[in-house]
Amino acid sequence: MKVKLNPYLIIVFALLVAGVILLAGQIKSGRLALPVITVGSSSQKLTEKTTDYINKNLVQPGVTATIVKISDVGNVYKLDMKVAGRDAESYVTKDGKFFFPEGFDMSVELNRNPVQGQSNNSASGNGNPSAGGCGI
Repeated sequence: MKVKLNPYLIIVFALLVAGVILLAGQIKSGRLALPVITVGSSSQKLTEKTTDYINKNLVQPGVTATIVKISDVGNVYKLDMKVAGRDAESYVTKDGKFFFPEGFDMSVELNRNPVQGQSNNSASGNGNPSAGGCGI
């Protein structure tokens, strides 16, 4: 009995083998890096890194910040925290590079009424954005 090989199947198999060899060569030479996926421990490491950063750089000596809950909210993680016994909410990028002490939900309209005795022009109170305020 003679087995007849399908020429299309042979071509597909040869291309597949060639692709694997080329891909392996690219990875070995360092020209192609595959993404590293860490399961489970990445948010724990990020929690530790962020907590250390906050406690060493942002709070007064003797005050401790702890992260109670970390939630994936798209491109960043939302941190529910306790700082000096008070609830706080902050954000950190997923790569752990940037920490945002506060976030504004831009789908919600803010109250534009200034607090009695404060200027609405800038943080410095003199209306000059370059004097310390954001000028918004």
